[in-house]
Amino acid sequence: MRDLATEQGFVPIAAAAFIGEHSYSTEATPIAHGRPDALDLVQAQEFGAMIRERLAAPAALRGTPPLQASGAYPYREWIPPTDVSPITDQALCVKCSDCARACPTAAIVVGEVVATAPASCILCTACVKKCPTGARKWDHPRIGRSREWLSTNCRERKNPELYV
Repeated sequence: MRDLATEQGFVPIAAAAFIGEHSYSTEATPIAHGRPDALDLVQAQEFGAMIRERLAAPAALRGTPPLQASGAYPYREWIPPTDVSPITDQALCVKCSDCARACPTAAIVVGEVVATAPASCILCTACVKKCPTGARKWDHPRIGRSREWLSTNCRERKNPELYV
């Protein structure tokens, strides 16, 4: 994000990476379940207050060195798999279209059945989380392996990363 902002002519002065519940998180395989929580929100408010103070003295920002943030550079292109997408249990589906409205890539078409174009799916799980009846779900071994790995290896609480 820092790089995109810089390319557009902005001068980033701060950044943060806050923790949120992973989209693959379930009751059986929790991944940062319940995050952000009360402590995260306090830290976000404190971070915002600190940035507000810095912005109150714009003269002090002149000559600020470029913002340093962690990350892998050069970036590698992520190519989503074209054979993976959530499925719909048609027996549970009430065809409310919540899943289609939640999908950021318009990969879901609600008709006589609910169909997903796997090539357009970015694996965000918005449709699964939004489904009021639990009809949308993951039933793919790749997602199951990822969910299990994340749940097992990312159990310890992580704090937000702040860059100023």
